[in-house]
Amino acid sequence: MLIGVAVAAGALVAIDSVKTDNAEPATLRTSSSATDFSKPPPAEQRSRTLVAAARRDPFSAPPTPKPPEPAPVVTVEAAPAPPPSAPPLPFKYFGRVKGINGKLSDFVERENQLIAVATGETIEDVYRVEHIDDAEIVFLHVPTQQRQSLAVTPQ
Repeated sequence: MLIGVAVAAGALVAIDSVKTDNAEPATLRTSSSATDFSKPPPAEQRSRTLVAAARRDPFSAPPTPKPPEPAPVVTVEAAPAPPPSAPPLPFKYFGRVKGINGKLSDFVERENQLIAVATGETIEDVYRVEHIDDAEIVFLHVPTQQRQSLAVTPQ
């Protein structure tokens, strides 16, 4: 690289562009200090020349890129968990019977067991009968406070 700098220094050419009164054309002259290869250039000039040459060297390592700025921290609050859902109704509608007193009683079946249901009753502390009509029986699943309907099928 030092040889390349010396060759570049020897090739320096100064153009005399000072115009005179008689408007002579510009003359070409060589610098006398550039042709003197017997002594090296001063250290400060050498370091500037080497830095400039390194900047133009196509084979030099590229500068290391700056690391990307860290992404801003965004805190996202988790959505509240959905309320638990009630399990499917364990009952099947069995039928309706008119009692001796003329009152209607509805029956549901659970695991081959008949259960008489009436509005306001609670079955095993899990299901409360909310409403009974000719189309459905509405149960409230007590642990989740969700209402579920069981269709009344005529027999």
